Amino acid sequence: KTFAAGVLGGKRPGGTYYRSNAEDPHMNDESSSDEEDDDDVILKADDFVVLAAKNEEDMSQLEVWVYEDFGTEGNVYVHHDIMLPAFALSVASHDFDPNDTGTSKNMCAVGTFDPEIEIWDVSKVDTFEPSAVLGGFEEEQKQGKKGKKKGGKPKMNAKRKLKGGSHEDAVLSLAWNAEFRNVLASGSADKTIKIWDMAKLECAQTLRHHKDKVQSVVWHPSEPQVILSGGFDRQVHLADLRTSASSVHWDLASDVESLIWDIWNPTCLLVSTEDGSVAKYDTRQLKGGKPLWTARAHTKATCAMSLC
Repeated sequence: KTFAAGVLGGKRPGGTYYRSNAEDPHMNDESSSDEEDDDDVILKADDFVVLAAKNEEDMSQLEVWVYEDFGTEGNVYVHHDIMLPAFALSVASHDFDPNDTGTSKNMCAVGTFDPEIEIWDVSKVDTFEPSAVLGGFEEEQKQGKKGKKKGGKPKMNAKRKLKGGSHEDAVLSLAWNAEFRNVLASGSADKTIKIWDMAKLECAQTLRHHKDKVQSVVWHPSEPQVILSGGFDRQVHLADLRTSASSVHWDLASDVESLIWDIWNPTCLLVSTEDGSVAKYDTRQLKGGKPLWTARAHTKATCAMSLC
C-alpha cells in the first residue's frame, strides 16, 4: 500500500506516500470534514438571514448575512454574495420560487436602474443568473446576412423593445405579499405601481395613482389585498385591489421616502419624508385627514423606518 522513493527520502520518516487519502491513516476524518464544509455552505432553516444590497463605484452585489445567536452573545458574518448586473435600488424577500412553486425556498426580488425585476435564489452560493426576470427588455435577435443591408451600418442608438407589462424606468420599491406568495408589487420611476403574478411571470395589474416617481409600496399586514404607496408627488395613496374604485390619498408637505404600517395598530400608517419628518396617520379618517402627530426625526431625509 505504500511506496517509497529515493528522491523522496527513501526509508526516512516522512518519505512514504499513499495512492489516496483514504489509505493514509493520518487522514481518516474525511466524512466529518465534508459534513463541516456542507454546513458552512448551506443555509439552514433556522438561520437568521439579512439581505443587504451593496453598491460601489463600478459594481453592485447582494450580500447574504447570517446571524448566529449563542445566547449571551452573537455573531454576524457574510455567508456569500451575489454579483448583480446593475445597481440595486430595492430588495424584497419571500419563499416563492417561480420555477418550483410546490416548495419553499429562500428567494429575493431585486429592483435596479433597469426596468426589470430579478428573482434570485439566495440559497445558491455559486449563482450567476437570476431564477426569473419580471419585465425588462426583449432579447435582442441577431440579424442574419439576408436582413443586413449592403454597406449599411448598425444602429447604435436604436431603442430596445420592452416586454409586455414591463416598467419603463428604474424600479425604486418592492413589496412581496405575505399571504399570496406569488404576488409581488413594484413601484417605479415611471410613476406606476405594478402587481406581478410570479407564477405566470407577468404583470396582472397596473396602478396609475401617482403623478411622479413611486418611492415606496407596502402591503397591509392583515388585509393582503390592500396596498399603500408613496411618491415624489408628495402623496400617500391607499388602494383596495378588490374594488375598481380609485384610491384615497393624503397630501404631504414633502416627498415621501418610506412607509410602514403600525404593527400595534394596523389601521394607522407611518410616513417619512425628504425634509426629515415622520408622521402618523389614521386611515379611518381617509382623504384630507390630518396626522395624529408629526416629529422632526432628522435634519435631512428620513430614508427608512422600522417597528419591532
